[in-house]
Amino acid sequence: MTAPTPNSKPFEGSGYDLDTYRQYRIIYDPPFYDLIYKHHISHNGQWNLAHDIGTGPGMVAEALATRFASVVASDINANQIAAARQRLEETHPNVKFEPCRAEDVARLGAGGAYGKADLVAVAECISLFKMDEAMAAFAELLKPGGTLAVWFYGRLIFAEEGRDKCQEIYDRIVAKAVQKMGSFKGNPVMEASCNALAGWLDNLAFPKEDWCDVKRLKWNHDKPLGFLNDEDLGFKAEWENRIADDEVVEERVDRDFWAKEDCSIDWIKGFVDNMLPWPPNAEIDAQLDVLYRELEEAMGGKNARNKVCWPVILLLATKQ
Repeated sequence: MTAPTPNSKPFEGSGYDLDTYRQYRIIYDPPFYDLIYKHHISHNGQWNLAHDIGTGPGMVAEALATRFASVVASDINANQIAAARQRLEETHPNVKFEPCRAEDVARLGAGGAYGKADLVAVAECISLFKMDEAMAAFAELLKPGGTLAVWFYGRLIFAEEGRDKCQEIYDRIVAKAVQKMGSFKGNPVMEASCNALAGWLDNLAFPKEDWCDVKRLKWNHDKPLGFLNDEDLGFKAEWENRIADDEVVEERVDRDFWAKEDCSIDWIKGFVDNMLPWPPNAEIDAQLDVLYRELEEAMGGKNARNKVCWPVILLLATKQ
């Protein structure tokens, strides 16, 4: 696996087991996509072309391909694109694949290979981009009246009462696993990402000349969206509020939203192992084994099943 550098993004390297990664990612269910499509329909959105930014192994592109005539799946990482192509090329011939930075996707639009998009989806990756630059590219890529849907889920929540001990141990596990990546302090990409998540992406601006009908929908906003506390980051996360007065902000506490009812200790371990492409580190792995045994006991044993959920934000906007 390619080792991270002080300026690297987590998924730029190679050697990641993308099949296992996909197994432990959250599957966005049809009612969630329906929220996006309802917004799209309300602005007479068309169904010709969708673009999935940061596609990874192509899970969002696969869903979009059932509704749109054509889908472009792009990612900065050629390994991710290759994995998505291998999965979808035969079963979903209406999906095309492009290695491309999010900040450069406008070149795929007008005058490019595909034309302007009706919908742009950005799942679980916006905080890793140069956000203002990326938002300008998305605006240029979309048709007037087109839909931008950005979403992100954060720190796993033990959803049932009386599971505070489980939560505390889980948070320590993630903080320990992150040490494999080296310090986020001094890495401008990761510092910016942590700041954005600490503020629930409130620093993501929707300039009025580009966007209208902006909605910020937040589930389980009483819990952190960021994966780490300040003491584990090594710096105090800071953010700015760039929410315009006419934007709709809805905050909900709903432990059933995206809930997984039958979470085992083995699933927790798989989820953490595939959260980021951790470089090998025998010393940290040994310490994690101790913490996982502690969590297993707190969860009620190896065969116990616990309910978990996530804090989630969905940002919706229409291109002017």
